[in-house]
Amino acid sequence: MSLFAPDLAPASRGTDIYSVLGEPDDPASYWKELRFFSTPDTDYIFISRKLNTMLAAKSSIAEFIIDVLQVFETQVERTELYIYAKSEVATVDFAAVKFRWMGGTVQDFHIVPVKLVKEKRALHACYDDSVAVSLKV
Repeated sequence: MSLFAPDLAPASRGTDIYSVLGEPDDPASYWKELRFFSTPDTDYIFISRKLNTMLAAKSSIAEFIIDVLQVFETQVERTELYIYAKSEVATVDFAAVKFRWMGGTVQDFHIVPVKLVKEKRALHACYDDSVAVSLKV
């Protein structure tokens, strides 16, 4: 289990991911709100509630998901996307972003709060071992 994110290839300039997150080398960018953890079977991508709010339009999140998958060089079949929110009592809550693909595009998605204690514990472990993304440009 690696404690380091993989070397990431930036998505092509001009994609929506840069208009949402900003430039990777800008300290004010939102790249640090994107976290990554990989297991042999699954890639976990965590986005902050703040990022989710910025992606409120369905077309934006669909384009963002495609761009994120390209940046992480992963496939939709092995990726799970979660929204995380830190509370004032230092706990982290999660919601799963369930998306339906067709023809290489996101056709529909919905957000499901994670409620099962066992699933929350597993996600906490993945989140705790995840790393904030930093791209090499």
